[in-house]
Amino acid sequence: MLNNSYCTEQYQGDRLIDTKKVDAFFKERKNEATLGRAVLAFIGSTLLLSISVVFSNFKNNIGIIFNPQVFFSLVDTVGFYFGLLAVILFTPLLIVNWTLAKYMLKSKTRFVELVYVSMIAMMILPVAFILATVLGAIIPEFLGFVVSILFLVLIVGFLYALVVAIKTVHQLKNEEAIVNIILTQIATGPVQFGVFVVYVIIVLASPVHYEMTQVNNSDGTMTASFAYVYDSSGEPREICYVNVPRGWGS
Repeated sequence: MLNNSYCTEQYQGDRLIDTKKVDAFFKERKNEATLGRAVLAFIGSTLLLSISVVFSNFKNNIGIIFNPQVFFSLVDTVGFYFGLLAVILFTPLLIVNWTLAKYMLKSKTRFVELVYVSMIAMMILPVAFILATVLGAIIPEFLGFVVSILFLVLIVGFLYALVVAIKTVHQLKNEEAIVNIILTQIATGPVQFGVFVVYVIIVLASPVHYEMTQVNNSDGTMTASFAYVYDSSGEPREICYVNVPRGWGS
């Protein structure tokens, strides 16, 4: 007969992921959490995800990021997504998660600890998108399945890290952490919708709106304009023109 303890030890030693090291990593992050580190982790993770969203079509954007005029419009776009993700996505999720864990699961964790640990785990998500878009631009199309597999592996790694992070920060069991994450997603929906409505009202109340026009010239070039226009008069407050050479993007 086989020795059961030996089989268990052998199985644990053959694991692809050392779960004890992952647990220890997030426990160390929880112990070192401070307000300053939590703010930096929140900004860093949100900024990375904003950049990954903007450059998701990497192949088209790489040719224009060195144009100063277009570069500044891209910076504005990153800033727009940063505000959108920070206000509508992450902030409600963190508040609801902390509230549910505190009152339903009797968690004693501080909000600063939740923000710091969760946003560190969250950084895997934008890294997955950025890596996939970069590789998608340099790897031939017939090898696209390689990029898809790598992206899937990173997403699974992100979900695993998020579960471990929530489990560690709230001192829960794996099953409780998964339930907490699912309930957080369900409960956050109405909150996010409310925040989005307020966001739209504020945007609509702004005295300016954003416009972009694109003109195909007879010589094959293209002229694009980006402008903030006053609602009352229709006059531009800020405007920039970009001339794209013939054949670009084909």
